[in-house]
Amino acid sequence: MKSSLLVVITLSLAFFSCTEKTTNNETPVIVKEQAAVLNLICKPSQNAITTIGKPIVMLVSIDGLRADYIQKHQPPNILKIIKQGIYTTDMIPSYPSLTFPNHFTIATGRYPGHHGIVSNKFYDSARKEAYDAFKPKIANDYTWYEGEPIWNVAEKNGMIAYTIDWVGSSAHVGQMDPTCYTQYNAKIT
Repeated sequence: MKSSLLVVITLSLAFFSCTEKTTNNETPVIVKEQAAVLNLICKPSQNAITTIGKPIVMLVSIDGLRADYIQKHQPPNILKIIKQGIYTTDMIPSYPSLTFPNHFTIATGRYPGHHGIVSNKFYDSARKEAYDAFKPKIANDYTWYEGEPIWNVAEKNGMIAYTIDWVGSSAHVGQMDPTCYTQYNAKIT
């Protein structure tokens, strides 16, 4: 029996599926094995009965990749993802058109001025503090993030959510975590 899974990934491509369902809220072995390989931080979880067998949702963002490069260079693994799902040929970014504000806009559906991440690095005069997406201690402070990210919506609906290097996913936004996530690591970008 195939389980549903929400996967949110940036700058890395990975495929996940859970092929077993547990009855005692213990994390399936396959999830533990995937977590070890990718250095994920995981919590015990299982898909809700209502999500079993539903399609997998995968959100992939490859920072800086022009959409026309896919047709020009024909990368086989990306083409396989496109063939089995959907993709967009372009994107109108939010302002400012920087990675972290745009990725959190994608995750929440809110513009930067409404989700709190207005740049990769910025000073908040009301807080008298600086945000820096590249410093984990700061970037993992949930008080910077407003809005509900898609991985929280998935978890609230009984789905398993994995995130890899997605802004805010290791910050406990809304006092929640995805099932499995990684801390941001600039070395893998």
